Amino acid sequence: MEDLNNLIDATTFGTVRRYLKAARSPITTVMLVQHRNTLVRAGTALIEDDGSSRVFRRRQWADWFNTGEVRVGGASSAEGQAADLDAIPDSAICDVLYVPPVYLVCLRGCKVPAARMAHA
Repeated sequence: MEDLNNLIDATTFGTVRRYLKAARSPITTVMLVQHRNTLVRAGTALIEDDGSSRVFRRRQWADWFNTGEVRVGGASSAEGQAADLDAIPDSAICDVLYVPPVYLVCLRGCKVPAARMAHA
């Protein structure tokens, strides 16, 4: 497997947003991570699919979601797992790792904004 560290690029969040909104974009999901080293760890968890590590990977994802280390951009069915992509300025600098169809994003110098809860 290719070293995922070599696939991390620096860009602005505006670029991420444009890719996500493009009609023919293969990107279906944006996941925001708190720390840059989580880009590779989460990317590896998305790629690897050997049966012996499935239980560990599920626990790892649950831990990342529960601690807010990883948030899913946009709507989420579970409280605390979503990130408010609209709250991130286009000019925000970030490091990205594309693991089709997921774009993993680590914002530089700012915290991942939690999604606003809809009030009934």
